[in-house]
Amino acid sequence: MAAAITSWTCVLTCRTSGVRGTRTNASATAKVTKVRVLDPSAFVAGYQPPHAGEVHILHLRHGVIAEPFTTVTYCNSAAGASGKCGA
Repeated sequence: MAAAITSWTCVLTCRTSGVRGTRTNASATAKVTKVRVLDPSAFVAGYQPPHAGEVHILHLRHGVIAEPFTTVTYCNSAAGASGKCGA
C-alpha cells in the first residue's frame, strides 16, 4: 500500500489476527501494542491519540484501508490513481 504522509503524528505497533477475505476485500482485527506520539499538538480534546490495548477491525476494500486508530486512509496505486484517496 502506498501512503501520502504530510506529517508524522504518532507511530503505532499493532498485532493483527483473524485475517479473512480476499486480496481485494478483507478484514482483520488489530490491537495496538505500542504507541509513540511524535506531535502531541496534533491531538485535541475530541481527538486523542490511540492507546495500547485499543482494538479495531481493519477493512480492505478495493485497495483502500480506512484505518480507524488515527483515521488515516491508505491506498494502493490503482485506488490512488482513480481518485479514491487523498488530494
